[in-house]
Amino acid sequence: MVQQPKQSNKRNARSAAGSGTSGDAEDPQWWRRIVAVGVIAGDLTPRAISRYGGVDEDLAAAALEVARREGVLTDGNVSAAQTALLQSELPPDRVASIHAAVAQWLLAQGTERLLEAITHARAAGALAPSDEIIALTDHAGRTHLSMGEYEIASQLLEIADEFGLADAAAERANRLLLLADALDGLGRVDDARAAAARAFDLAEVTGDAHLAARAAVRYALPAEWYAGNSRAAALLQRAEALQPDATDTTALTAARAIIEMRIPVTSDLDGEQMAWITRASVAQPLADAAIEASEHAPKSTRLLTLVAWRTTHRAPRHLTRRRQVSSDALDLAQRLRMPAQQVEAALLLAVDGLESGDRPRFDEALSVARWVASRDGNPRLEWQSLLLAASAAHLDGDLDVAGQLRVAARQIGDRIGFPGALGVDLFMLAQEITTTLDPDIARHLLFDDDDLRITNPLGRVAVALGHAVLGDNDAAERNLRRALRQVDEESSMLLLACRATAVARRLDVPDVSRELVRLLTPWAEHVAVDSNGWWCDGPVALALAELHHVLGEDTDAHTFANLAEGTARSMGDVRALRRIAELQPLLGERTPEVAPEFLTDREWSVLKLMAKGMTNPEIARELSYSASTIRNELSSIYRKLGVRGRPEAAARASELGLT
Repeated sequence: MVQQPKQSNKRNARSAAGSGTSGDAEDPQWWRRIVAVGVIAGDLTPRAISRYGGVDEDLAAAALEVARREGVLTDGNVSAAQTALLQSELPPDRVASIHAAVAQWLLAQGTERLLEAITHARAAGALAPSDEIIALTDHAGRTHLSMGEYEIASQLLEIADEFGLADAAAERANRLLLLADALDGLGRVDDARAAAARAFDLAEVTGDAHLAARAAVRYALPAEWYAGNSRAAALLQRAEALQPDATDTTALTAARAIIEMRIPVTSDLDGEQMAWITRASVAQPLADAAIEASEHAPKSTRLLTLVAWRTTHRAPRHLTRRRQVSSDALDLAQRLRMPAQQVEAALLLAVDGLESGDRPRFDEALSVARWVASRDGNPRLEWQSLLLAASAAHLDGDLDVAGQLRVAARQIGDRIGFPGALGVDLFMLAQEITTTLDPDIARHLLFDDDDLRITNPLGRVAVALGHAVLGDNDAAERNLRRALRQVDEESSMLLLACRATAVARRLDVPDVSRELVRLLTPWAEHVAVDSNGWWCDGPVALALAELHHVLGEDTDAHTFANLAEGTARSMGDVRALRRIAELQPLLGERTPEVAPEFLTDREWSVLKLMAKGMTNPEIARELSYSASTIRNELSSIYRKLGVRGRPEAAARASELGLT
């Protein structure tokens, strides 16, 4: 039997629990309101009830004993039904005050029980200790974000935003930008953009040009799947209208260059983006201006301009500078410890390594991308690095591993709702199919000519190849010619032309083959790869060897096949080596004339202009070199081509398709 508590303690119980009853005999349920304090607090111990209910521990212990005897408390727990009933017996303001007391005490314990304190604070309503909550959650959110713990960081920063609605606009905007970073780290790009948009609105209202610029850039990047986001463009322009300083203006210009470079073709495929068009004439001047202005800018701004320039200058003629810019961007991103930028720069450098035939550089860049993505845990970065790893597996001739990596990437893309996931999966799948060219499998490449999925010329070439494999030459040629009308040096030109070669050599289309020879010859020492590094089609020289063979020019075919073999071996490109092995027996005996060694990119440019009839001074002005440099280049060209002067060099240029 539990002794009845003293009269003073009963008055204490009624007062603390807000019973409103009068007299001990009239209050047989006194213990229920005391136990209710523990139920609300989530802690049914005498000490907790005393702390939050304002009663002494002896009385709390007595109330708990009665609750056990009455069957309300069983094995230290109260049933859900009894919990609701006990809480309903207290006035709402009393319930709120208990929650507030619990929240206050938990907040005093530091960040370890912060989320638990938030639960009580929300229940406390207007009585919640908002200032303490904002300070703690904001600080903890920033700390977790700095450590790459995006899940808990986003939770805490969202809570701080929830309780900090009355804070100054600038303070809220800065917090929202941190929240955007955390959400992006979780792969929630749309939610990150929404947070950045709210931050921009707050900054714009206060006229804070610097904050508005940061928010606009944060909204724009990462760029949607090759999409010129109209709202991103609008925010960047509105930020510029606030007249920010030179550094912020440079960042805005770089961001504009990235989002203006590619715009989506209208798609109604459940939000999936399948095709795009490039706008180099719009984006490149912006990127050029930004990188020039960033020479002495803060490192983060400089990094953004490097990435913008590299993203908007994809043509083969930019390869030498691209390699340097990508390398500088990766070095800077690693020094700044910016994971997303590290992966992006590494992927760009990997593409440049592939196009250069530099497998060690490609492998090194891929290793950096995979390590950073794995350590950071951002699913968008993992998606990107898995796809590049699949490309490496294709180079090695391992279709099984390539397929496994492709599927793993697709699963991540689907999970985070990335708008390009389906398009990339189809792109990679086409690569698997075209490696085997099994007619039954090739049927998967066939789409209607007007299908949005093949608006992209690379997709159309894949369809053309499928038709050619199945013997429908008319459909193959129709799609091939349509694709070549879309050739754009900024849209994976070398890959498109080399893929077109795979179709042309199956068809009797000499004019197309000649056009492809003309297009590819200046870049014979390059490797054909798409702008993301997902599809490497082997040495450009191999495509040229195949074209010359189709045209009956086996001497040139031998020359290009030898060049291709050296490149393929240095790349470890198993697929290309197989194609070379299949081609060489078809070329017959090699003529004793040894073809000249190949020209550098600069020499090709000089030869092409000379073949058009330009004088040395005109060539010098066109290429921005000195006249003596042009003379030296021509001497080297004559030697390499085995000719004795300008007329013979021009004739050889004509044979190579440069005129």
